[in-house]
Amino acid sequence: MRKALAVIAVGATMLWLSASAAMAQGQSQNHTSHGASAAGSHEPMGMDHAMGGGPNNGVGKSSTATGSKTPDELLTQNTQLASKLQSLVPQGTDLQAAAASFKNLGQFVAAVHVSHNLKIPFACLASDMTGTAAANFAPSGTTVTCPDGTGAKRMTLGGSIKALDPSVDNTEAKQDAKTAMNQAKNDMKGSGK
Repeated sequence: MRKALAVIAVGATMLWLSASAAMAQGQSQNHTSHGASAAGSHEPMGMDHAMGGGPNNGVGKSSTATGSKTPDELLTQNTQLASKLQSLVPQGTDLQAAAASFKNLGQFVAAVHVSHNLKIPFACLASDMTGTAAANFAPSGTTVTCPDGTGAKRMTLGGSIKALDPSVDNTEAKQDAKTAMNQAKNDMKGSGK
């Protein structure tokens, strides 16, 4: 009798756990479709990971089974945001291709603002933040000259600012990154994402 009750209890527990997992997945799909990161961020499109956390902050750039979208997919859907960002980068920059290299859309939008605000070449900044060659972010047919070591390893937004403008101290770099992140949040809120 005890064995039968134990088997029933284990079976009921397994059924309950699988139902809970299915419900959580459904909630995750609904949550991420409104622009939150796959990590369940409370900020739009992973803005809580835009500056800190480094390259392994847990927010992936690829689509997942839970329905999250890549930064380039989100940008393609949000034409209002894409139009605004296009005016902040060099003419001919392929925004969707550039966004695809970033971990989340918030990080990408903040990088665009830093580049524009501080007149740092976007291709160099994006290269540092993604660990990808600067040529991947330059408008087609143009050459970008970045400092030696650019793109050698992934950096935070503040770290990249400091690396690309050595006259900026750590406090200024953090403040510049924070300003850009706030601009990115406002852009994404204002565009419905």
